[in-house]
Amino acid sequence: YAETLQLVAMCVAGYSGSDIQSNKASVWKNACEGLLRRPDLSDGTRNTHVSYLRAVCIFLINIGREDGLDKILYDETLSLSDRVAFACRFLSRNDLKTYLDICIQECLSKGNVEGILITGLDKKGISLMQSYVDR
Repeated sequence: YAETLQLVAMCVAGYSGSDIQSNKASVWKNACEGLLRRPDLSDGTRNTHVSYLRAVCIFLINIGREDGLDKILYDETLSLSDRVAFACRFLSRNDLKTYLDICIQECLSKGNVEGILITGLDKKGISLMQSYVDR
């Protein structure tokens, strides 16, 4: 884990943010994509700490792309509260509403009480609690 942490730290430190099309940015992006292919950072890893490290790299690689945030938003190894906070910060108002509606539906179908974060204790929240109890 320590080696992975150091490699992700180098990936984050190497991010320049400017001129994403330059050769330097291309080398950096290829290095980060290579890092994400490592078995200890792969999508199959269920370690929570690694999930957050993977999310940081994915976010930096996809800055400025419309479709790049989905890998983070739908990564269930990240807590719902963190994914919702991320969505609030980086999605447009319409996309955020759509995303929250999808999250509510998923929480209802799975009986995930974390969805109370979104619904509160109104009608949908009570339905969510009932879904949780029914499971």
